[in-house]
Amino acid sequence: MGGGLAGASLAAAVAKAGALGTIGITTPSRLRTSIDRVREQAPGRAVAVNLLMPFVRRHHVAVCVEAGVDVVVLAFGEKRRLVQYLRDAGIFVFVMVGTQTEARAAVAWGADGLIAQGREAGGHLVGTMPALDFLPHALAAAGGRPVFLAGGIATGADTRAALAAGASGVIAGTRFLLTREANASREYQQRIIHADSTIETNLFGLS
Repeated sequence: MGGGLAGASLAAAVAKAGALGTIGITTPSRLRTSIDRVREQAPGRAVAVNLLMPFVRRHHVAVCVEAGVDVVVLAFGEKRRLVQYLRDAGIFVFVMVGTQTEARAAVAWGADGLIAQGREAGGHLVGTMPALDFLPHALAAAGGRPVFLAGGIATGADTRAALAAGASGVIAGTRFLLTREANASREYQQRIIHADSTIETNLFGLS
């Protein structure tokens, strides 16, 4: 949901609805503008930022710290020193994991919580097994830290199943691409609606 797809409008709408509004990674200047806009549109609500490590630069981290965001989600790559730096700044740090080994590593780095991603996830994929199958492994590694479940979360029933299985919360991404608040083109939205197959790839970019 980076590159502007999950921008201020979507994050603010989610925050106002009572959930954790999360901004996808974009340029540092746009990121700061988005954080400010979410706070204007959803005053008093928590603000989160997703940082995909292959694209993270010092300015991204500086923006998160200077703006005092509430939560940062980290994905892909070594993060030990960054986790500690963000936590020292008073930011709650989630790390997205797809295996029990990754979950244990994130806990060793000092992560405050885990996002357990299943293979159903529609975006940047680290999940290796179905979400509900992976959840018990993530919970075992978490040591009491909160674990949010991601991958295939699209309905209330999906959320109830995750909570019943022990998740502290859920993460929904692809489902929100179809909202008017998302910065997805109409053509992109139509392709998602009419998609009938899945291709797994490690190709992605940031414009």
